[in-house]
Amino acid sequence: MEKQGKLFRKYSENNDVEIHLELYDYNSISYHELISKMNNSGFKQVIVHSEMMLAILEEIILKDIILVIHFNDETDDTIIQETQSLIKSIRKNPAYFLKLKELLKWTEDNNSIDITKIEVSFETTKIEVQSNGIVIGKNIEGFFDSILIGVLKGFL
Repeated sequence: MEKQGKLFRKYSENNDVEIHLELYDYNSISYHELISKMNNSGFKQVIVHSEMMLAILEEIILKDIILVIHFNDETDDTIIQETQSLIKSIRKNPAYFLKLKELLKWTEDNNSIDITKIEVSFETTKIEVQSNGIVIGKNIEGFFDSILIGVLKGFL
């Protein structure tokens, strides 16, 4: 069964960061209520900017498959098409990821959210990571433990 979670962070007194994936049922609690509940527990939401997205993708190609990269509405169609073409090439040869990373270097400026969502295959299940910190899929806890925690701690 597909699950949904939201990424949060909290800093301890000695400035260590705790990254947390809060599972929630969007039919039972609204997004706003979830944010408020977690804020009351001392957590702040994580926004997954484009540089983080690229770091997540870099971790994925070592183990699994990149499915799709979604961009904001202002992104040129040429970039979108080149990206999708490179994703197909990466499936055959992971070395093409370097070309993809170079193509998308422009997204790393000023913590942009030009990459709005990525879809990957993780342990044969589809996982979606959105720039607002929402994670959707069947094994999001495993994905969080294996990929997201390490990547996010490098940025937060």
